[in-house]
Amino acid sequence: MSNTKRIQASIIIDAPLHTVFDVVTDWNKQSNWVLLTKVRATSTNSKKAGGTIEAFTGIGSFGFNDTMVITAWSYGTRCEVSHTGNIVKGRGVFETSKKGTATQFTWTEYVEVPFGFMGEIGWFIVKPIALIGLKTTLKRLKNYITELNK
Repeated sequence: MSNTKRIQASIIIDAPLHTVFDVVTDWNKQSNWVLLTKVRATSTNSKKAGGTIEAFTGIGSFGFNDTMVITAWSYGTRCEVSHTGNIVKGRGVFETSKKGTATQFTWTEYVEVPFGFMGEIGWFIVKPIALIGLKTTLKRLKNYITELNK
């Protein structure tokens, strides 16, 4: 039995909406800004619903694989994935929205936390660390896009 927990972070990036969306969904280049993670498209249709991607999060060979299937795709504004691996279960959502001439990017994860009460304790410990990692990743994304636009 599991229950779903939400973790979310947003950042304003001084770039057009489609530029931000194109960068965040360029799976093979996400390693340039996603903390401790190497990502790759595992299907030729990785830019639409039904496409598949895989991420390895860790250091060296210590870490885990996270397989995903794209379940929703609205070019420019939303990409949703279902985490299908053995370690991470749940949904991930990338959303972009215009903020004047800038773009707000929001990354939300809905994580299925297993093991009942023990899982709740684990989530209490893991959530602040995961949130720091997510916010750091979004700062890296902003810097990456800023460098690309120079």
